[in-house]
Amino acid sequence: MTLENASKYYEIDYERMALYEQKGLISGVKTENGTDYSDAELQKISLIDLLREANFSFEEIRFYLNDTDNAIDTIKKITLLKRQRSEVLDEIHVKQKILQNLDYLIYETEKKKL
Repeated sequence: MTLENASKYYEIDYERMALYEQKGLISGVKTENGTDYSDAELQKISLIDLLREANFSFEEIRFYLNDTDNAIDTIKKITLLKRQRSEVLDEIHVKQKILQNLDYLIYETEKKKL
């Protein structure tokens, strides 16, 4: 399936898919009709999207997608995931504090009105 067809079929932004190809995160086979992508390659896009949302760099994603089975790389991947998880959790805590402050302001404002 071409990127254009996959973009329509999976309802994924074509430019984002092209960027992933440019960065070497997905790859296809050159044919007479363009580049053909396997279903497995196209399914990687959701994983790549998840890692991008968690602020992984393209280099980190490339490393994570590498299918090496050695223990050192596995430990590095786990460490990378845990570090990003911690950063996301820190962001949640910041947002939670903002939410608590807004709730307090709502409470104080309602108290004055009543």
